[in-house]
Amino acid sequence: MKPSIVFRADGNAAIGLGHVIRSLALVQLLQNDFHCHFLIRGASDALRQQISSHCQMTELSDIPPDQEAIQVCNRFLNGREIVVLDGYHFDTTYQRQIRQKGSKLVCIDDMHQHHFVADAIINHSPGVRPEHYSHETWTRCCLGPSYSLLRPAFREASQSTRYIDRIDQLFICFGGADSQQLSLRALEAISGQALGLSAIHVVLGSANQSVEKVKAFASITNENILVYQNLKANEMVELMQECHLAIVPSSSILYEVMAVQMPAITGYYVDNQCGLYAGFCQLGGIHGIGDFTRFDNYVEAIWHIREQGALEYLKAEAHTSIAESGQQLSQLFHSLNPLVLCN
Repeated sequence: MKPSIVFRADGNAAIGLGHVIRSLALVQLLQNDFHCHFLIRGASDALRQQISSHCQMTELSDIPPDQEAIQVCNRFLNGREIVVLDGYHFDTTYQRQIRQKGSKLVCIDDMHQHHFVADAIINHSPGVRPEHYSHETWTRCCLGPSYSLLRPAFREASQSTRYIDRIDQLFICFGGADSQQLSLRALEAISGQALGLSAIHVVLGSANQSVEKVKAFASITNENILVYQNLKANEMVELMQECHLAIVPSSSILYEVMAVQMPAITGYYVDNQCGLYAGFCQLGGIHGIGDFTRFDNYVEAIWHIREQGALEYLKAEAHTSIAESGQQLSQLFHSLNPLVLCN
């Protein structure tokens, strides 16, 4: 009998899809050795379909976190599984309920805003250290790019070496929701400029609410703008490998860009992206521009990458660490396997 992992994360147009996407990356990594069950609230039809294509899924009712923790323990846990929480409302009280059930607990977190009683914390941001967290003595801090939460297609892509000698195809993606309509703002800033781009590829997530605006803009410009939506991981890898430069936020999509070894112009537009952004600014491999909501000088940023040379951005230490992440994460979860620990 396979040991079980229960995943708990949410995603929608308001909060984006990052928590779900990185939890699903773990599902895909571990599903051959563990039975995976995903718990979610208020998911769209597209997101439910995406999750259920990989593992068992149950949709929870919308109740306060303290009541939900009790419900999860009573309905889905027996104390002989691992629970993975990815979300900012899973506070210390919620975690204690899981621990009291006897289950092993892993928290995926990038904000370190409350005390953790988990067996392990995963934060793949560069530069984060154990002392940034308030945690128990037994908590393992699994930090940095060597714990990157990548989908299998990107882990595979990270194993190869890439050579980029020109920048004429641009990749733009602002995640699953893009609530600030930054994809459209970037297109407006770039359109009509003498950048010598043969194509601009814009990827929109399933929760994006400005799809029609982006398509309408693309249709009235003289640029070769190609718009995609709901790409599968392998399709995303293939598209990224055709492109030479990315404009992406400092979220899970930045790790995917790094995995396919493409230089990136990156910044942040919500608080939970600031840590990853700061870490990569120190580690290298990106051109940081700060707050996307206050930035429109994309032309200068693109020319900066060209003048520096794309290959300079691919020498960063992060690329080596990302390639090792699958093995590191697999070892972590096998070491927490309650069925082994109980025998």
